[in-house]
Amino acid sequence: RAAQVAAATAPDIIYTRNSRAGACAALFGQRIVYEAHALPRGKIDRAASRLMEASGRLLGVVSISSALDQALDTAVSRLVAPDGANASTVSRFPKNWPQRGKPIVGYAGSAYPGKGADFVVELSRHRPDLEFEVVGPTKDEMGCGGRDLPENLIIVGKIPAAQVAARLSTYDVLLAPYAQSVSSAGGQEIGRWMSPLKI
Repeated sequence: RAAQVAAATAPDIIYTRNSRAGACAALFGQRIVYEAHALPRGKIDRAASRLMEASGRLLGVVSISSALDQALDTAVSRLVAPDGANASTVSRFPKNWPQRGKPIVGYAGSAYPGKGADFVVELSRHRPDLEFEVVGPTKDEMGCGGRDLPENLIIVGKIPAAQVAARLSTYDVLLAPYAQSVSSAGGQEIGRWMSPLKI
């Protein structure tokens, strides 16, 4: 449906990170640029990737990391473009450290395996001299629903995306404690290919 709607607007190019939508758009005769975040997984995604390329409508592939670019099996033009953030948000961050009495350590993200939210819980147990906040996952999503949390840890939960940068600017230390093995929302292993937007 997304490919159909996009094609109806008669665009010059459709830029997508969804290989299935890209394959459908190619079948509608649209020119495609595909942004790869991982290798195709499963028969349908692999078939969609092959269809995009075989159609002759795939103009290029953008990979979010060099490791992913090297692992891709494609003959089309390729570009490595790691994730990035708007530099203007840096001006929101404080000049003084710590901002208040006890340093505040923040984590914003998800609780998927390997992302590090569980690490923040354990770290807070070992560093009672610091305050910790976790933004994104709920207590249940972090697997600590029935456990007592340390007094120096606050689970904020989900907040609107527009409020994340302002929230991060209230922390003295920001964590991105990724493991070697990291799962995506769909359970796919992405540790080798990641380009974390938050960093």
